[in-house]
Amino acid sequence: MLIEVPKAFRELLTVRSRYKAFFSGRGCGKSTSFAIASIYRATQRPTRILCCREVQKTIRESVKHEIDKWIVKTGTQQFFVSTDKQITGANGSQFIFEGLQKSRAISIQSMADIDVVWVEEANTVSQVSLNSLVPTIRKRGSEIWFGWNPRSPRDPVDAMFRSTDIADEPVPDALHDTYDKWAIVREVTIADNPFFDEVLKVEAERDRARNPDKYKHIWLGQYAHRTDSAVFRNWRVGTVDVPEGTRPYYGADWGFSVDPTVLVRVFIFPETRVLYIDAEVSAVGKDIDKTPAFFDSIANGPDDPWHPRKWPMMADSSRPETISYMLNHGYPNIERARKGPGSVEEGVEFLNSYDVIINPNCKRCIDEWTFYSYERDKLTDEVLPTLLDKDNHTVDACRYAVESVRRNVTSTTAFPEVVTIDRGSFGDPSRQELQNPALSPRRPGRDKGAEKGVVW
Repeated sequence: MLIEVPKAFRELLTVRSRYKAFFSGRGCGKSTSFAIASIYRATQRPTRILCCREVQKTIRESVKHEIDKWIVKTGTQQFFVSTDKQITGANGSQFIFEGLQKSRAISIQSMADIDVVWVEEANTVSQVSLNSLVPTIRKRGSEIWFGWNPRSPRDPVDAMFRSTDIADEPVPDALHDTYDKWAIVREVTIADNPFFDEVLKVEAERDRARNPDKYKHIWLGQYAHRTDSAVFRNWRVGTVDVPEGTRPYYGADWGFSVDPTVLVRVFIFPETRVLYIDAEVSAVGKDIDKTPAFFDSIANGPDDPWHPRKWPMMADSSRPETISYMLNHGYPNIERARKGPGSVEEGVEFLNSYDVIINPNCKRCIDEWTFYSYERDKLTDEVLPTLLDKDNHTVDACRYAVESVRRNVTSTTAFPEVVTIDRGSFGDPSRQELQNPALSPRRPGRDKGAEKGVVW
């Protein structure tokens, strides 16, 4: 058995420290190195490891798949037993996966004997969650590992580690025999990642050539700076509790060459003027015959009531052959988005009319919504009224997803344009006269049914 941690992350195993914080741009090997280091530690002695992030509604959103992958690659699969929700070692080691928002309700006693905490995507962790986590992990010698891509100096994890001198603080006298250092804070780069692959290299070089600001933020780990040419200022990263029965809106944008194929899932709450982007899948170079299964991966299994095969989907009309393939391979409700003069501007204006919340797991959405901008005059640097047509794949997918709402028309597949519905009545022809007043204006003779809040 050979387990080797990349050099830049060796302190995860060689130095005893209460806090270990590693920040970088994308593709620098943080998750891989944390997974390898935690596996090694778990094989050496009984260790309880809490793997957490701010929001984790399903195990698929956790780092469990990363640990499972490296258990196989390190040849330790005979040592570990991996079930649906946790991983245990032959010596009693245990990996636990939780969302910090959820774990606030868990008793302190149940987390008191944790040895290591791995905080993934720590830039999304709230101050409330940090305030709850740190005093909860109080076993002598316990460590808290943070890994994140910097977003803003105002994020709590940056304020904790990069705006203070915590790395220079001495170990408290009472813990001198337990820790070598109180905190390790390290910036790592792409050069530190021996696993950096060709796909990531292509994407990084593309961003470096086309969008230097995006390259600096995404790949070099510099803070994101919104400019006066930014298109969207009405959004934030966060989560929304989506009630059961809420209708999802799906939008697809097809990839070409180095552009990604993208599917997004959107929920609309017209009463509060909130548009919630809760899930995405995206990949460069996705072959057409693999796209149906790729889109399936946005769902939580085949029985997911929000599975994209069950609902209407609006897709980029520039690839009719791809739409035809999807129609014939399990996606009967996919439709071509309408394009024409002003359609992009109208769609962007509609998105700007809502308060947009983007799930922290939607990384490409966050990247693109941060940098999507208007063009600038090359001579005067004035902001022009024309949209810059690059790095806008998730934006386009979101425009397509909500097109039927924006146009205030009924889907040709006769699916409900709904906020919430009674699943028992879905498809009942006797209810096709009902209409949702929140999404459409009332029309003569239909006001009575409109009060019940369903669109057909």
